[in-house]
Amino acid sequence: MNSILLYLTKFQIGLIGGKYARTEKVKLPDGKDQEIVIFSGAKPLFSGQCTPLRKIIIHEPVLNNERRFNYIFQHEMANKRQWWSYLFIPLYFGIVILIIWGQVLVLKNDNQLKFLPLEMIILAILMYAVFSWVLELDADMQTIKIIGLYEFLHIVSNPQQSLKNDFSSKIIVGITHPPTNITIRCWKWLHRNDANNL
Repeated sequence: MNSILLYLTKFQIGLIGGKYARTEKVKLPDGKDQEIVIFSGAKPLFSGQCTPLRKIIIHEPVLNNERRFNYIFQHEMANKRQWWSYLFIPLYFGIVILIIWGQVLVLKNDNQLKFLPLEMIILAILMYAVFSWVLELDADMQTIKIIGLYEFLHIVSNPQQSLKNDFSSKIIVGITHPPTNITIRCWKWLHRNDANNL
């Protein structure tokens, strides 16, 4: 990893309450190496994340639990494969342009544009929440295909105690990640015709 990517990755780690520890390589099932960044920290926001620059970061205590590490690693690898996540920014600005066009040209109400900054913030939060839920749900679906529903249930029913659990952290996690019961219901509905969906 070059120095610029490392700096930006450290910055991302700092945003979630962690501190860069080291970089390691993990062997994938196909024999290829995958570089991951390990971070420390007393109570980070997440135990793992795929950064916007497609670097996988994992909280150091996760390495002590092979089952949890496998789940988090597979989940973040699924996030890394989601090339379509980059559509968020052009989609967002496309909708903003439509709002401006609708207010000025269709409604002929340019007074409404004074509320545009507030509308842009609200739209960004709503779109980010929806987009993030779709990304995380898709990543968990891909992960469950690999580790199985039973293993997924075991891991999520034993949450990592080193993560933050204050009110603001719960709000951020709630905005960016769908509840586990929604993930499980979606999986079971998508696999309702399987003889054994565990």
